[in-house]
Amino acid sequence: DLYGDILPSPATSWRDHVPGLIVVAAGTLAAAFISDHYGPPLTLMALLIGLALNFLSADKRLAAGTAFASRSLLRWGIVLVGLRVTFGQIVALGPTALLCVLVIVAVTIASGIFVARRLGFDAAFGTLAGGAMGMALACDLRICVPGAKFFYPVMKLGFLPQPSDPARMAALIGPARSKLILMGGQKITAEEALTFGLIDRLVEAEELQDHALALAADTLAARPEIAQKIKRMCSPA
Repeated sequence: DLYGDILPSPATSWRDHVPGLIVVAAGTLAAAFISDHYGPPLTLMALLIGLALNFLSADKRLAAGTAFASRSLLRWGIVLVGLRVTFGQIVALGPTALLCVLVIVAVTIASGIFVARRLGFDAAFGTLAGGAMGMALACDLRICVPGAKFFYPVMKLGFLPQPSDPARMAALIGPARSKLILMGGQKITAEEALTFGLIDRLVEAEELQDHALALAADTLAARPEIAQKIKRMCSPA
């Protein structure tokens, strides 16, 4: 869960999962039957049946099993499908394709490091900056150390940001300040970011982890449905 939208589930035993998993298995078999006998794509049938059965997740007897299926099982399924496709393609194309993939990945990382150093940042920035800013914008709360700087040089480098990033940034700091960063290419200090509303707290490095855990403590201790409802109430309509 990259953006923290899925809260941790309370501790459960394997018996708590059985009713929900039975419902999931029944839905999966129904999708397979329809696909086999009438020809529509299996994935589409599974999606439609899953949407039709979504209301069952509100039943506490089924919640543990359906949550496990929609999180852990779904993630493993995506990984396994991705591995099957990737390795199948590599085997079909031979070692040359594998070598090309490795070279492309290495060149991409090296290019990021090179550009970052030309812009005055270190190698770690060049490797992580692209995704890190987007993930920070998607978080519910943002804390950082006093020496941090914020930079999103899409205009200078000549490429578009992730579509969701400008909207999230504008919701936090307003359109004009978003343009200052995205179009003006300005490096924003941690103090400026706090004034803008881009971050919520400045914390010394040695206290950062403890402070983050303290901020999350009440939410983690609350019932997931209460935490989710409060989060939705705090979000723009």
